[in-house]
Amino acid sequence: MRQPLFKKISITPLKEIEKNLLEQIGGWKIIGWGNTQTIKSDLPITQPHVISPLHGRSAWIMNPKWGAVSIKGIGWTIGNIPELPSPKDSRMIFGLYERESAAREWNVSQYLEQNKIRSTHVLGYAEDINPLKDSLRFIDGSTAHSTLLYTKSISPWRVADLVWMNEIEKKIAFSIIMKACLWNEKDFISCFMSELCNSIAMYHSLGCINDSLSSDNVTLAAEITDFEWFGTPLHPLPDGTLLENDTKRRCKEIIYAYEIGCFLCHALNREEEIKNLLPLINSSYKAGDKKVKAYLASLLNND
Repeated sequence: MRQPLFKKISITPLKEIEKNLLEQIGGWKIIGWGNTQTIKSDLPITQPHVISPLHGRSAWIMNPKWGAVSIKGIGWTIGNIPELPSPKDSRMIFGLYERESAAREWNVSQYLEQNKIRSTHVLGYAEDINPLKDSLRFIDGSTAHSTLLYTKSISPWRVADLVWMNEIEKKIAFSIIMKACLWNEKDFISCFMSELCNSIAMYHSLGCINDSLSSDNVTLAAEITDFEWFGTPLHPLPDGTLLENDTKRRCKEIIYAYEIGCFLCHALNREEEIKNLLPLINSSYKAGDKKVKAYLASLLNND
């Protein structure tokens, strides 16, 4: 039998890192089937809120100490059913977040941070916070260990959130991001694409693949987020597959990056800048996969 290629990384739940850390960050606990409550805190915590339907199982807070923090796994926030077993996936309950997924996402986040990849930072996760945990079961009958995943980022908004925002909301969001990233309005798209594609090149050079690179998994600050299907040499994908067909899959990420740029151009009513996206991607993808760089060159030559 072939020996596994992946090193096991130890897991430490968020509640074991620092006493009462959950209350300090957001003060959220599940009190029933997806219902939530805010715990009283001495810190000036704003009311957690859902940004758009894109964040159906998470809410955001702006904490003066921690900044923008997402709390994922609070129960489905759209409609009347907070938890709904998936008819297709026997190991999934919509609205809740499973312990194994949280642990994997935290580990991938640590890996990206150690390698200085621009990404959101998973602070940790809280285990077994649902009082109905003993009765939570997947369709296959196994126990669902619901958790809350706490993720810090520069931007609480993702690129895909722009479709749900009016012009005033967009203006506020972009002003916050420009201030945080030291970008200006004129160069916003070029700064965003340069950061994103430099990150892609960096993690490609490490042997990683991001199978979920899309406008709903990249923030307005060009941070990569949601790592459930981010594969690294240390972290196999959830279905156990290795990083096979890596060149084709990495080339697809270039197309995804281009699509994200197009989405951003349309949202900002700057469609004329779409023609600059491929040259921007090419100039920013410096230290990446050589075969992907050749693919990029072919795209430019066929333009």
